[in-house]
Amino acid sequence: MKTLHVLLASSDRVTMNRIEALVHDICFERVLVEFTRTARVDDFEKLGSCSWLDLIIFSPDNLSSGTQRSSRNVFPEAIRAVREIRKRALMPLVAFGISEDDKMQVYEAGVDIVAGRLLEVDSLRAELTRVLNLPSPARKQAPVSASFFGRLFQLKKRVAKSAVA
Repeated sequence: MKTLHVLLASSDRVTMNRIEALVHDICFERVLVEFTRTARVDDFEKLGSCSWLDLIIFSPDNLSSGTQRSSRNVFPEAIRAVREIRKRALMPLVAFGISEDDKMQVYEAGVDIVAGRLLEVDSLRAELTRVLNLPSPARKQAPVSASFFGRLFQLKKRVAKSAVA
């Protein structure tokens, strides 16, 4: 089974836990999922440039600054990081927690999916499923003995019905 490597970048742990659960649910019985988390914009840029990643999910407003100066308004720094990541890698990027005013700027930076402030799980699920292009879920084969006895039981029922009729 293939392994999907996902970078989650945000300081909002509750939302990241929800997104992690959603990705696990989407990938259930299709691929294994390994997550790497960060809350800092400098780590986001470094990790995002790694070739082993398959997907990045982040919130530009919820990253902390990599410098010692004030961590307010890290949005421009996060957008710059996205542009740098895009120069080196082509994996899907998903941004969430984006205001309507900032959506175009995020799309222009190279993000594939932009989710609004309120996390709409159903639309995010559909978009992630489309972007990930996962194989269909593995169908479990019944053991030979179970299928044999199942067919034998069905045959026995048919013989009993025909004997009664």
